[in-house]
Amino acid sequence: MSQCLKAELKIWADALKAYDDQEPLKSIELFSIAKSGKILTNMGLIYATMGNHEMAIEQFDAATNLDNFLAVAHFQRGVSNFYLGRYGAAYASFQDTYLHLRGNQFINYEQLGLKFKLFSAEVLFNRGLSQLHLGYSRRGLNDLEQAGREKVTTEHDVIDHAIRDGGERYAIFSVPAGVLYRPPEQKLRNLKSKEYLGKVKLVVGSDVDSIYTELLDATNRFRNSYPGKVSLPLESTLNAVPIADIPSTLKRRFTAPTLRIRSIGPSPILEPEHSEFPDDVSETKTGNFNKMRDDETVRERPSGGESVAPLQPPSSPSLPSLNMPRRARTPKSDALPQLRQGVAHCFIPLFSAVRSEWKKLCRLVMVCCSTHGFLE
Repeated sequence: MSQCLKAELKIWADALKAYDDQEPLKSIELFSIAKSGKILTNMGLIYATMGNHEMAIEQFDAATNLDNFLAVAHFQRGVSNFYLGRYGAAYASFQDTYLHLRGNQFINYEQLGLKFKLFSAEVLFNRGLSQLHLGYSRRGLNDLEQAGREKVTTEHDVIDHAIRDGGERYAIFSVPAGVLYRPPEQKLRNLKSKEYLGKVKLVVGSDVDSIYTELLDATNRFRNSYPGKVSLPLESTLNAVPIADIPSTLKRRFTAPTLRIRSIGPSPILEPEHSEFPDDVSETKTGNFNKMRDDETVRERPSGGESVAPLQPPSSPSLPSLNMPRRARTPKSDALPQLRQGVAHCFIPLFSAVRSEWKKLCRLVMVCCSTHGFLE
């Protein structure tokens, strides 16, 4: 609804209220602000009710100039002229009214806000009385007879009595007093403003941390649901992105996934196959064997400095054979530890970067949610 139409409806409603309060002059004063065919017709009806037919005719003329097809304005102009004794002008107005009926038996103005039905029988009856007062008795009686044939309601029975009495001392039909154009009730109800989204309250503090926006209705409902819940101001610093304080129950939804990378150490190096003492031989046996060899060498060496052949080890040593089967080394087994270390060095920085970006994204989502009130 445009502002101009709303203003006109407001004036219209105030003027009707003044008329209903028995203040016709105030009503006319309010009606004079807005100009339309219906409002001018209302002003003419009010003037006619007050007995000021001259002003009523002026208003009806202005209404027909704006809307020439407004038959009720032509009809009431003829009524005012008839009461002023201007029977010729009254006849012309009733003739125009009958032409604007366009062959219809009546026009129902209730759909337009005027509780009145304009019947062709009433128009013909008024035209016939105007001709009778002008001295055209035959033509006047013809109109009365035609009106009798088109009568609809019981109020039209007076037409038969007028025909019998020759139309003398009979009044004409007109719009009843107090009947005015009224706007639809639905439009009047729509004049009042409605709040569909609630009132927005904006609070601005001295620093960034005290700035927040909230809807009163939503906040009140939230606080009633969670009495111990307090408002969540934004935490912000100069070098950091503001992050809203999130309730502990919601933190699990926005926690960034933790990337777990298992450290890969180097594979154990196998001893060469020609080792004389394998890993499974105990240190005690090896030490005893070495000590035995040293004792034998010292005991066989003479004191005089003679060269003596070194002591040969016994042909059959008391120790069991230490030659055990060993796992053979292949190029694939040597390259596997190096491959693992290379893959780890390549992907660890990549995983760290992905994790950092993921945390930033989660922080940004939480800030947006807290700003728009999704977390409350």
